[in-house]
Amino acid sequence: MRPHYPVAEARDGDICAGSGTTMDVTTGLIMLMAAAGVGAIATLAMLRRQRLQAAGPHESPYATSTEGMKRCPACNTGNLVTDANCSNCGKHLPG
Repeated sequence: MRPHYPVAEARDGDICAGSGTTMDVTTGLIMLMAAAGVGAIATLAMLRRQRLQAAGPHESPYATSTEGMKRCPACNTGNLVTDANCSNCGKHLPG
């Protein structure tokens, strides 16, 4: 003989689950809105991460090819290593 488990009767506006428990409609809507909010936040976080990865690293204000050159400390212009004075502002170059 199988045991008899009581099943809760659903009231108007309630959802009856298979285990015999009831859940109010407003509780279900609140849970659905919370799940949608978590999904929206997760989507925004993924989109932000993809945008930052696509942007790449920040660029340097200097050209990549500065071999054989030294920078003027006054105006930041690249000069040849053999120059004693800056070709842009005329100030003395260190080194």
